[in-house]
Amino acid sequence: MIRAYKLFKVRKNGTLGSLFINRKAILPIGIWLEAGSFPTKGYKYRPGWHATAKAIAPHLSTKGRVWRMVEIKKAKSIKRPAQQGSQWWLSAWLRIIPTVEERNNNDSTTQTGNTKMYETIWQAPLTGYTRTRRPTHDT
Repeated sequence: MIRAYKLFKVRKNGTLGSLFINRKAILPIGIWLEAGSFPTKGYKYRPGWHATAKAIAPHLSTKGRVWRMVEIKKAKSIKRPAQQGSQWWLSAWLRIIPTVEERNNNDSTTQTGNTKMYETIWQAPLTGYTRTRRPTHDT
């Protein structure tokens, strides 16, 4: 497992989403998410979750967006130009790590018993696309 960073879109209701590919999906916090394949016109086809080794991507605006630490599994490294963050990871699995506040408020982990709610949110826009795994309790 690798710790990395990912820039997310923050919606008005506070939910997180991807910046460009499969933008409508709501991404839950603290749940392992399997990557899908979404060929998108105008973008190079690179299936998998995209993350960076550092919270740096000078070519992307941070307006309405937030960097989050993530855990990734089954990842491969891709070298990119410095203005694009230098090192990217493409991974088969991703989990957005809950912040201390989210843990204290019990907003996003299975400790609250609300995992079903997050599974429903994640699967609704992507029916037939992915399996959702519950996070392990070893963190």
